[in-house]
Amino acid sequence: MARYLIFEKTRSYDYKFKGSSSATNGDKAIKNLRQRISSKISTKAIFIAVPTTQFMKYQLNPTSEKVVVKGVKVNRITWKKPK
Repeated sequence: MARYLIFEKTRSYDYKFKGSSSATNGDKAIKNLRQRISSKISTKAIFIAVPTTQFMKYQLNPTSEKVVVKGVKVNRITWKKPK
């Protein structure tokens, strides 16, 4: 069984994170999530299930460091692709 992250597509083409679920495929993962959280999941909305291993492969990992700029400490965040 694989772990899936489930996103809901909105009218403005944003993808809101709805939760995660374990199943053998994406369709079953969405059904499992609907059973668990029936009040938050619409039956008419469009959902996308992405395997967590595939999702995390393409995520950018932020690293933050404190830097002194003109005498003021600033928290600088740099983004890099994971190895």
